[in-house]
Amino acid sequence: MATQATATITEKDIASMLLTDAKGFAQKCCTAAVEATSPELNRLFIGEVQKCLSFQREVWEFMRQKGWYDPYKLPRQMADQDLKEAEGVLR
Repeated sequence: MATQATATITEKDIASMLLTDAKGFAQKCCTAAVEATSPELNRLFIGEVQKCLSFQREVWEFMRQKGWYDPYKLPRQMADQDLKEAEGVLR
């Protein structure tokens, strides 16, 4: 009988997802603001971008304080750290 692995979603995983989603939403709102056909729509989307960037900053700061996001690490170092954490989960 094969054992089934259980995936655990951590606080770090949730924060990472929120950060990624906030970045994506801000990008989409920027595009919408640029392509808006009226000044009212343009202002609406610019306001949404500002809210989204504020939220993204809060999540980013939370992750940085926890040591989960280091803007000074190289992407390879971050990937190595993620790999080590994933290996620990699989053991």
